Amino acid sequence: MNMLRRIVLDMNVHVMHHGGMKTLQQHMTETGMKDAQLAELVGCDRSMIARIRLGYATPSLKVAVAIREHTGVDMETMLASKTEAAG
Repeated sequence: MNMLRRIVLDMNVHVMHHGGMKTLQQHMTETGMKDAQLAELVGCDRSMIARIRLGYATPSLKVAVAIREHTGVDMETMLASKTEAAG
């Protein structure tokens, strides 16, 4: 099993065990976190966070891991395309 898939599966088990999976959009709405705040924590541009949050961009593994560390959001939801998430 490749390393990325193992990380995603491990994180899914943890998140499901602790109350279900949330999208980045849900997390940011519930916590009131702004794109600029998360971008500063993660080390990327605010517009990239907005595109990831809206499903228009897929983060690099480094950015996805950093978002996961700061928000607890499931990496699989960030790595899925908008069409996969809708279907």
